[in-house]
Parts: sequence; structure tokens; C-alpha cells
Amino acid sequence: MVNLNFSPDARNKMLNKLVPKLEKYYSQTEDLKVSSDWNIREIKAFTRAMGLEEGNKPQDVLDHVLAGLTNYAVHTPHPRYFGLFNPRTGFASILADLI
Repeated sequence: MVNLNFSPDARNKMLNKLVPKLEKYYSQTEDLKVSSDWNIREIKAFTRAMGLEEGNKPQDVLDHVLAGLTNYAVHTPHPRYFGLFNPRTGFASILADLI
């Protein structure tokens, strides 16, 4: 079983990798499509590409999750997203989730 109790160095590396990517997403969301074309086969292949059985480096998993969210999620912070049920996430709530 993979130990998810990361060392201080590993936690620091992941946070230092994640925070700039979150900032880039938050400040450049308008460069993305509001949502993907929802190719179910493509999404399933993507989710299976990072096999969980053998274990993976945490940084690789983080990159894979971020790529999946970037490519396949509905981007509610996008200025052309006018959803009634998925309001734009406030940056303060992202900080609260991080805490």
C-alpha cells in the first residue's frame, strides 16, 4: 500500500508545483473552452492511463489530475459560463479548501 503520509520535502514539492498551476488556471481561465466536447471514450482512456494498482509518484498523479480537470471539467470561473447551479469559485474558498 502506498504511504500517503508524505515527508515535509514531498509536501513542499507538491505545494510548490500546485500553487503556480492554480494561479495560472485562475488568471487564464478565459483561454480555455468553457467545457470539453465530452468524448466519453477519450475521458475513460485518460482516467485509465494512470493505473492505480501499481502506485505512482505523487507529482505524476498531481499532473494527471490537473490535466484531466483542465481538459474535461466545466470551467465555472470562465467569463462565458453562465451556469445557474455551479457558481464561480471564489479564490478565498480555494484557500479555505487548501487549509
